[in-house]
Amino acid sequence: TKHVVHMIQQQRSPRAGRSSYRRYMPRVPVEAPVSQDHQSSRLTVGTETGNTVVTHGVYSETVQVQEPARPSRSSRFQRRTTRVERYNPYSRRTTGRTGGTGWRQSRSDELDYSMYGPSYHRHQLVGDDFFLAIAKWELGFSFDQGHSIDMSGLCISGLTLSEAAKRVEVAPFIAEHVIVNVGTVDLLHGRAMIDLIHDFNQLVARFRERNVEPIMTTLVPIANSGGRTPMAERLLKMNEYICRTCPRTIDLWKHFVHANGTVRFECYQPGPRKVSGSIMPHVLWNKLGRQLMLGVLGNEIAAQLTTDEQWRYY
Repeated sequence: TKHVVHMIQQQRSPRAGRSSYRRYMPRVPVEAPVSQDHQSSRLTVGTETGNTVVTHGVYSETVQVQEPARPSRSSRFQRRTTRVERYNPYSRRTTGRTGGTGWRQSRSDELDYSMYGPSYHRHQLVGDDFFLAIAKWELGFSFDQGHSIDMSGLCISGLTLSEAAKRVEVAPFIAEHVIVNVGTVDLLHGRAMIDLIHDFNQLVARFRERNVEPIMTTLVPIANSGGRTPMAERLLKMNEYICRTCPRTIDLWKHFVHANGTVRFECYQPGPRKVSGSIMPHVLWNKLGRQLMLGVLGNEIAAQLTTDEQWRYY
C-alpha cells in the first residue's frame, strides 16, 4: 500500500490554483528572527520596530524584514469605473428656471404664463385633469401654489362645466384663442343630460361675453366604464350637441376609439386614480395618450390657421 499512500500525497488540492483560495488563507504573522551566536552558543532575540528588527546581544546589526506581498485582487472585486449616463428623452428635470417642473424654456409662440396660464401654440388651455396632466408632464408648466387642489391657470383638477363658467367670468385675462375640454367630471358624477346642456351653454356664453369664440373639443371616451353604458350614451349625445352648436370644434373622440367604436385602452393608464378636485376616480391618459392629444391639437390648429383668414395671428 505504500505506492497508494505516495500517490495520494503527490496529488494537488483542487483549490490550490484559485486566487480566491489564496485570498482567504490566514496570513502567517511575522515572527522576530532568532540569531544564534556560534561562538558562545547564546540566542539573541530581536526587537521589532516598524519594518526593521534590531537585535540585542553580541552583534548589533539591523536586519530588514519585508512584509509579505498581498495577493492581487480578482477582477470581480476591482473598482468599476463610473457608468456613463445615457440620454433619456423622457427624463424629467427637477431643477430649473421656476423650480418644480418648470424646466421648459419659454418659446415665442406661447402666451405669458403669468397672465393666461398654460398655452399651446398661443392657444390658452382650459380643462380638467386631462388637460392639467398635459400642461404639467408634456408642456412643463408647474402647479399654482397656495391651493388645496391641483391647478395651473384655468387647467383645474375636477373642473366642471358650471365651475368653468364662473372661472371664465372672473378671470382677469382671457386669450383671443382658447381651447376648452370640460365635461368629463360632470359625466362621472352622473349629471342629467339637460343639466349638462344648460351648464355648457352658460360656459359658451361667458366666453362670448368676453368677445372670445372658444374652440370646444369633444369629450374622449371614459375608460372607467367600457361598452354601451348610460354614461357612454350621454357622452355621445354631448359630443353631438357640441359639434352642432359650436362653430369652432375639434373632434378628439374619434382619435381615442378603434374603427368599431371600442375604446383605445392603450392610451390610458392601467387603472383609476384619485384626483385632488373630485371624489370620483379618473383613468387619465398615459404617455402615449398625451402625445396623441398634442399631435391632434397641433394638426387641427395648423389646419385652421391655413384655411381661415381670421385665425392668422403670426
